[in-house]
Amino acid sequence: IHSNSTYFTLYGKSLTSRDIKDNQLQIVLPATHSANMDRADSASGNKKKQKKIHQTKAEKIIEENKQRKIDKYMVDESSQIVNVEDLLKHISYDNYSKAIEIIDGNLSKFKTSINRLDLLTRKFRLQRKYLQSLRKKNILTNEEKSKLNYLEIDYFATMTEMIHLENIVDVFNEKKKYMEELLNNSPFDQEKWYRFQMEKINSRLPRCQEGIPDSRVPDFIPDNWQIEFLDAVDKQQSIIIVSPTASGKTYASYYAMNKVLKDRDDSNGICVYVAPTKALVNQVAATIHYKFGPVFGIFTRDYRTNMEGCRILVTVPQCMQILLLSPSHQRWCQRIKYAIFDEIHCMSGEAGSDVWEKTMLLINCPMIGLSATVNNGDELRHWIECIENQRSKLFQTSKTRRVCFIAHHERMADLNKYLYSNRQLHPIHPIGLMNAKQLITRGVPKDFSLSPYETLQLNDAMKNLSTNRKENGVEVNSIPALTQYFEPDWIIERTKCNNYSLLVRNQFHSLIDNKENTTIDSIVTSLKPISSKDIHYPETKPTSLLIIDFILTLKEKNLLPCIVFSDNRMLCETMATCVAEYFEKLEKNLRETKYKNQIESLEKRLETIEKTTKKVKPKKVSKSSNKQNHDEDNITQLEVLEEEKHNQIILSGLEQQLLDGILDEGTLANRHGCDRELVDSLLERASSENPRLVGYMQRGVAYHHAGLNNKGRVAVEALFRNRYVQVVFSTATLALGIHMPTKTVAFVKDSIYLDALQYRQSSGRAGRRGFDVQGHVVFVDIPLPKISHLLISAIPNIRAHFPTSVTFLMRLLHLCSNAKDSKDAINRSLTALQCSLLAQSSIKHQLIDIQIHFHCLFTLDFLYRLNLINQHGDLIGLAGLLTHLHYFEPANILLVYLMDTQYFHLVKDEIDIMTIFAYLFTYMPWLITRSEYQDLSVYRRESKYNSKLFLPTISEEFRKRVDKYNSIVKDVYGCYIENVTKYLRSLNNEQEEILPFSNISFSQKPDYDNGTFEYNLHYHQSQQIKNPSISPFAGLSGLTHEQLMSNYNSIISSWDLVYDLDLSPKVVPFVDIDCRDHTNTSYHLNSYALDFFKQGSEASLINENGLSPGDTYSLLLDLHLVLSSVKTSLEVIINNEQKQTTNNDLAIFEPLYKTLSNVQNIFSRNFQRQYPSRNQM
Repeated sequence: IHSNSTYFTLYGKSLTSRDIKDNQLQIVLPATHSANMDRADSASGNKKKQKKIHQTKAEKIIEENKQRKIDKYMVDESSQIVNVEDLLKHISYDNYSKAIEIIDGNLSKFKTSINRLDLLTRKFRLQRKYLQSLRKKNILTNEEKSKLNYLEIDYFATMTEMIHLENIVDVFNEKKKYMEELLNNSPFDQEKWYRFQMEKINSRLPRCQEGIPDSRVPDFIPDNWQIEFLDAVDKQQSIIIVSPTASGKTYASYYAMNKVLKDRDDSNGICVYVAPTKALVNQVAATIHYKFGPVFGIFTRDYRTNMEGCRILVTVPQCMQILLLSPSHQRWCQRIKYAIFDEIHCMSGEAGSDVWEKTMLLINCPMIGLSATVNNGDELRHWIECIENQRSKLFQTSKTRRVCFIAHHERMADLNKYLYSNRQLHPIHPIGLMNAKQLITRGVPKDFSLSPYETLQLNDAMKNLSTNRKENGVEVNSIPALTQYFEPDWIIERTKCNNYSLLVRNQFHSLIDNKENTTIDSIVTSLKPISSKDIHYPETKPTSLLIIDFILTLKEKNLLPCIVFSDNRMLCETMATCVAEYFEKLEKNLRETKYKNQIESLEKRLETIEKTTKKVKPKKVSKSSNKQNHDEDNITQLEVLEEEKHNQIILSGLEQQLLDGILDEGTLANRHGCDRELVDSLLERASSENPRLVGYMQRGVAYHHAGLNNKGRVAVEALFRNRYVQVVFSTATLALGIHMPTKTVAFVKDSIYLDALQYRQSSGRAGRRGFDVQGHVVFVDIPLPKISHLLISAIPNIRAHFPTSVTFLMRLLHLCSNAKDSKDAINRSLTALQCSLLAQSSIKHQLIDIQIHFHCLFTLDFLYRLNLINQHGDLIGLAGLLTHLHYFEPANILLVYLMDTQYFHLVKDEIDIMTIFAYLFTYMPWLITRSEYQDLSVYRRESKYNSKLFLPTISEEFRKRVDKYNSIVKDVYGCYIENVTKYLRSLNNEQEEILPFSNISFSQKPDYDNGTFEYNLHYHQSQQIKNPSISPFAGLSGLTHEQLMSNYNSIISSWDLVYDLDLSPKVVPFVDIDCRDHTNTSYHLNSYALDFFKQGSEASLINENGLSPGDTYSLLLDLHLVLSSVKTSLEVIINNEQKQTTNNDLAIFEPLYKTLSNVQNIFSRNFQRQYPSRNQM
């Protein structure tokens, strides 16, 4: 418990400590940002203030307190001004950059406007001189160009704050001279001035503070959309929030938690937070620990703590579903007052993602759904409204809970995109990588946005091509000139700039709508990121060298910290090694050259001190009556010598670094701007199990992937947030929800897993709201067509799933049969079955509704035949074991069938039993041809591999049992398919009699000429009474329903049906033990589970079985949990049987338990030996 508390305290501190602000300027918006503010209004305002002479006593006290604070600040700051002046005296008169740096370093200490203005004025004078000196040079180096660019922005920022403090009204007149200096001493032109701001100031354009302070969230000033979700939580509404990463939507979660914790009417209420990954579960738990204390519980597949006694449960959807379907936890579930589902776009994932939908249907409380990447938010809102309406009807509540949908698409920090090549970052305009065909076919994504400079570029490109529409000689929808739009303001406010950007984008959209291909392609060509022939992208260089140059480039351009994403775990580690080794070599070289004399001098000094100490020996003491006095004198003398030695040896921090530490030049780590205590604690915790990683982190570099143990993972995340670690090479583990804000995100090497969703999730890490004014996304060695695809692809829709399965229905039956509150259980079960997301489609509603009704009926028959339910629908026999393995459907059903038919009583060999489990629960095909299989088999023998590589052929007896099981499946669900299609045909729905592309009907109404395709289809349709389930198209081949079921293939059989029925293995629990593909060709399965059972070696699985290092642990953990569940379930069954005085089945279950527990024990020993501390906190 103490260890967990330490872990969550450290982790929570790293998550909630204030982040470091971007030192690239955030510009102040002056109170008088309009050029011709009415002076008369200003004067009348002053008169009003003067009229207000009589103050209340409270106002006087407040005023006096304010003045006392100002007076105190003035006293404190007077000494600080002297310190700044002293520092500036030691700087040479022409070292402008150092002098400016000193002033910047001290500015934050000055609160009073008088002193702050004084310091800014000094800085401004230095900036003007520095600007003139740089512009006098004929040729500038790349570094000097970068400095000049930054100086112009800084100059503008200083001038802006001075105008704010001086309260200048007529800025154009009073500051005209300085504006001309910024415009390279050219005569002042307002159009040029606005262009300068959009081009140079760009993302740093100041924003008008729109939010209003709200006592409910004292930590920050909420925007209007955030106030909307706070109000919705207060009203206990269900909420869907779709907004960009780092926009502040997570505040809704913690506000809801706080509301539940502080609810005086219900001190036992629970808030549930559902996250997609264990990493995110741990992060949220640590944040809760830091904000609210140890009020949370955690429940994941392999870890749980304080689940029963918590007020906030943090879990994954699979485990939340277990609680919702558990009769023993029904009362606990009824205490849930709010449920938060983070990253709800995970509903669209692959295997197992349907659990999100089922969990949201089963829970009976207001819900909050959060995501940055949902395209069909309106559909989602409509679905939640349907659920709330159904709940209101079933539970007979007086009022239906409202659903609040909030979509906020504006990012507070722009994302600037670049191509990296040859130590340079080449800006990408989002339009520059597209083409007319893509844009007209796909359109522009909903979350598409342009920075001010990108807006200017697109506008210029369209103007050059005269894209304005003309009617009767008059331009329509023309975009106004900058002066025309932004007058009378002297500074461009960002919201107004965004409105201008919308005008530009709308004009571009009109070109797309009008399909003006030539014009669009011309615009795209003018905005291409690489136009020079001298620039080669991607750069042809080994990745090890490429990544070092890239990181050094980011360092030079002040674009660290950075997360570099790659889907290859080994590549992440290799890149981290390359960068760390580069700095080690650099440091070694510096010690042998630059610092050689200093090091030798220090070593000589230490050597001299050591020799001097050895020469001084303690005096011999004569035996006399004064022995005690002599001893005391001796001790005193030695103490004096030690103190002198210590004083001589004391080295400065730099001297200690030179001798045995890490030099500042030899690390990227931010050692001077971090929480040193936190850094030391985390490095120490991680060092025993991750010595190599800790060494890298001391160089400011780290890697992060699923294979990293918990202590290493937490250290990397926390030290990156603390800005000690500056570069992390990561797989997608940091893309999903983890709080890892950064200035720059990079993508290295292409991958099939890098799609539009992963790109948006990963790139969303860049640009922290309130800390970065802009984020940066860099592509390294990724093809241009792929980058184009990532930029233009729309955010994917949330995808619906078939709402039920065999095991899910069993779990609902168990809940309804055993729940103390049967009404609650039945109502929640009905909601889950009747309100699926799939049924919300107007086209599919009827089809899905009918399928669910028939599927439930035929599944009851199926379960009864397998002795899993009795005539009352109660679960019996091995049904409990089956439901515990609900992750692995339909393998769990076949396993229970084999147990029930006493197959494991015939099989005694542990290897044979493990082979059966491998066939059922480890489905990993070798995607190779027959010749490759033969070659690999030969190579295995020659290399003397320990692994078998391929699962051995199943026994004849095992095949007979599987075939017998499948015959029951085909018998029951063949009737299900026939009855569903018959019923649908009886509704006279003519959809199946319409050609899919041409929409030509071939129903009985029209008369067709003999011999036409439509006539043949119509004729065959009229002959299909005997085969109502077969599609008219497939029926032309003579396919019958019997042939379909006899050659049943779960992948392709649905293609031949008249209606689009879901025949996935969860719906029709057919087990294809031969593992056939869509061509009915069987393939070989990887024997990794069997090989690990025999050897217990992860290294063999990686080297011989070809498993990915990042997947090995999770694959073995799945099987470990299956075997453990089987053993535990059998123990429960045996305990229940022992309580039966008559007719117990111990003779059947005890031998079964003994056989399977031996297998589990062997596998568990291997697993624990291979992963002794994988999930230790």
